[in-house]
Amino acid sequence: MGISKGIDLAVKDVPQKLAGPDWLVEMERREALFRQHGFDMAAGIQFALSKILPLNGRILEVGSGKGRFLTALARKVANPITSVDIDPAEQRFAIQQTAYYGVDARIQFEIRDAERLGWPAGRFDAVVTMNAMHHIPDPWRALAEMVRLLKPGGKLAVCDFSASGFYLMDRLQQAEGKTHPHPARQFPAWQSWLRAQGFKTNTWVAQHEEILLAQG
Repeated sequence: MGISKGIDLAVKDVPQKLAGPDWLVEMERREALFRQHGFDMAAGIQFALSKILPLNGRILEVGSGKGRFLTALARKVANPITSVDIDPAEQRFAIQQTAYYGVDARIQFEIRDAERLGWPAGRFDAVVTMNAMHHIPDPWRALAEMVRLLKPGGKLAVCDFSASGFYLMDRLQQAEGKTHPHPARQFPAWQSWLRAQGFKTNTWVAQHEEILLAQG
C-alpha cells in the first residue's frame, strides 16, 4: 500500500454521501479520509483477525476505543467478551457501534485502567489489544497485567501500528491540527520477555499493523 507524503485534506473534505447515526457518519468519514492516503482500517482489522483467531473461552479486550475491532471480533466468535477502556467517552462509541450492528449481547463493557485491571489472576482464556498500547503510559505494566490475567495455556494478542502505520497516523493527525502518541517500538523486547515467561510467540507486519501473538 502506498504512503502519501502530502496529506492536506481534513475530514470535511471527504465526500459526505453517508447515512446513519451522526457518530457512525463521522467515523465512516474519517475512515474514508484514511483510505485516501493508503490506510485501510478495515483491512488492518481483518489482517489482525486472520492471525489471532481462533480465540476460545472468555475473552478480554484491552482498549475498547471506538469499537471497530471489537465489532469485527464479536462477529467472528461466539464466546463472551469483556471490553475495558479508561475513557468513558471513547467507550461510549464502542457501546453504540456494537449495539448498532447487533453484536452487543455477549459483550460486557467496563471502565478500567489497563495498568491496574484488578481481576484475580487467570480469569481469561484470551486477552487481545488492538491499536491501544501506544496510548497507555506504561505499556510494560499493562502487558504484565494481561499476562497475569491469562489462564495457563491462554492466548495473548498484542496489535499496534507498524512504523508505516505510525507515519500515516502522525500525518493524518497533523492534517486535523492534532497530535498522536508515537512511542518507541517495543515489540522485539515484548516478544523476548514473553518467551522468557514460557510463551511461544509469532509476529507479523502488514496492512500498517504489527502483531505479536503469544500462546501459553
